[in-house]
Amino acid sequence: MPESETLVVYRILGMLAKARSHGRALPLDAIAEAAPLRRPHADHFMNVLEHARVVRAEMGPKAPLGYRITQYGLERLSGTCTRSRV
Repeated sequence: MPESETLVVYRILGMLAKARSHGRALPLDAIAEAAPLRRPHADHFMNVLEHARVVRAEMGPKAPLGYRITQYGLERLSGTCTRSRV
């Protein structure tokens, strides 16, 4: 039975929260592998999450495209968010 999209989103946010505590962005390939999702599906999820301002894309001069969870994303993940998304 396939997982719900909600479970996949929470798994991704959990991975990004853990990476944030280590001070690093997670590359898209690492997210896809750990989720586990095919890369096009991982890319779709990350675009949706970025549009919702829950994650932020980053790219360094020598680093691949990576993502970090935002403060808003951490609040949503922990259930402490008191602001509405406008």
